[in-house]
Amino acid sequence: MKLARRQPGILAIVCALAEYLDTHGAAIDYRRRRATFTDIALSRQQWRQFCIAATKRPRPGHTQLLHARRYMFQLLTGADLNNPKHLLAFQHPYQTQNYLSFIRDLPHRFDKACISMRTTCCAPPASTSR
Repeated sequence: MKLARRQPGILAIVCALAEYLDTHGAAIDYRRRRATFTDIALSRQQWRQFCIAATKRPRPGHTQLLHARRYMFQLLTGADLNNPKHLLAFQHPYQTQNYLSFIRDLPHRFDKACISMRTTCCAPPASTSR
């Protein structure tokens, strides 16, 4: 708001952009995203930071970290995790049910934590940037 008071033209530009996007939408090229983001490089330390930011207690073990990577990959790319072409696809039928339980138990604040930390673990590989 301070910037808008100092630069009223910026507020007008942001409002015009918001109106345009509300009217016309913004196409998301999920095919390109899936080609660019084949994996989510999320370390245990980053997972702990996500949990702290979202007030979720991290559980020990590899499964929670794998489900978090799957969740962010699916959010980012719109990928079908049942498709074996994806690196993070479900390998066994029981993983689907465990993943759905993981998603159900995520606190609402987790999405905000994902957004605030996305540049840390979700940046595309340098070789694929335009």
